[in-house]
Order: sequence, then structure tokens, then C-alpha cells
Amino acid sequence: MDKKQETAFVLHYYQEGKLDTRKAIHRFRASVGIKPKHTALRIVSMVASFLILLSIGSYLMLRQPTTTLVARTETQSFWLSDSTHVTLSPHSTLSYKGDNCRQVTMTGKIYFEVKHDNQRPFDVESSQGHVRVLGTKFEIAETTAHTEVYVNSGKVLFTALGQADGIMLTKGMRAVISQKDERPVRIADEDENHVSWATHRFHFDNTPINEVVEDLNAHYGTHLIAPNTNKRLTGNFDAGKLDEIIEIINKTLDINLSL
Repeated sequence: MDKKQETAFVLHYYQEGKLDTRKAIHRFRASVGIKPKHTALRIVSMVASFLILLSIGSYLMLRQPTTTLVARTETQSFWLSDSTHVTLSPHSTLSYKGDNCRQVTMTGKIYFEVKHDNQRPFDVESSQGHVRVLGTKFEIAETTAHTEVYVNSGKVLFTALGQADGIMLTKGMRAVISQKDERPVRIADEDENHVSWATHRFHFDNTPINEVVEDLNAHYGTHLIAPNTNKRLTGNFDAGKLDEIIEIINKTLDINLSL
């Protein structure tokens, strides 16, 4: 049907004040199977809106929230959802995405007590290095210049960030990597008193008194002077009040340590 036929239809049925010519044309087009031109545009618009909503939904699903643990001016301890325990020294942070707390990034100094899981390794990234473990106890200390790792028990793989080649560290071992290094370097070993700031425990096993004093000074920031003696100390102490520890050591070894 052409325009002349539409016009003839309208004029034939036209009555003043009774016929809506626009509605009449729509009825005529519907009766002969002519669809309104804007239907295709409406369908395209609906499809475009659906695709936009689908894209937004996918983005929100893929964009996982980040959890960040922070220790500000004091040491803070946290339990992760996999039962791993972390102790953050002041001004340190630990972050992970979604609910995957076994892939974390960090700044500062953190002591990890990782829950063992053969199926899910625990990965830590600092600005220079990467550590992977299954379950162990270790410390990572990061500065702008380097990252240092100490293992208190178990073993860890320590590599440069983004590198596969690294070194395996076991109990008592330490290693360090700087920004320009492609591989960590072993440094002097330490005993478990190195992490007394996090464990709040001292362990001495036939330890010379001068090394005992060094550990106490490092932990408490004091300047005790070791007596001139070859005596050794064996025992475990809570890292509580220093004067109480000194008193026990003096009585045990019959020496005179003082602040």
C-alpha cells in the first residue's frame, strides 16, 4: 500500500471530532502487515542495554575486593582464614585479593606461621622478592633497598620477583636480595631469638653469655655488658620484663648483669 491508499482510507472514514487520524493510520498499517519503523531501533537499543549490563556485571564479578592488614605504631597479630598466623611489626602491611589469603603482598617486616597445605602453596611478594612455602615459620623484612628472609622452621623457596631461579632456605638460614640482584644471596645464619619480637620467647641452648646479652640488647634496645666469663646458659624465657630475666640469669649463673 502506498501513501495515496493510506490517505483515501483516512478520508473515507473521517468524521470531524471523532477520528484520530494518527491512530487510523496505525490501524491501517497493522491490518495490512506493515510494522512501525521504530521497532528495529527499539530491539537494537534493548540488545545494547543488555550487553552493557552484562559487561558491568562481569566486571564487578572479576574485580575482587582487596583485604589489607595494617600495623601502625605497635606490633599487631592476625589470623588468616586458612589458620595461618601473621605478626606485623609497626608500619607494616599485608594484602590479598578476594578470599585467597595464600597469595599475599607485603611491606615492612612480618613473621609468618603458615598452616601446612600440600595442595595450596603460600606465596608472599615484596617489592624485590618472592617466597613460596607449603607450611613453615619465617620472617620477611623489607626495606626500599633490599628484602631479607629468615627461616625459623621448615623450608622456603626464595627468588627474585618474577624469576624462577632461587635458593632453598631451611631452619636458621638467612638470605637477602636487593633491587639489582637476580638471585638472593646467603648471609650469616641466626637462631630463633632473631624473631623474639614476634614470638615473645627466648631460647638458649648452652649459649655463651655474651651471645645471650646480644640477644637481650637486640630485643629490648638496651646496652647490657657481658661479664668476662665463659659461662653458658640453657633455658627458655618469656620475653617479658627485662629485669626479671636478668635476675633469673644472675641467680642461675652466679654473675652480675645489670641495666
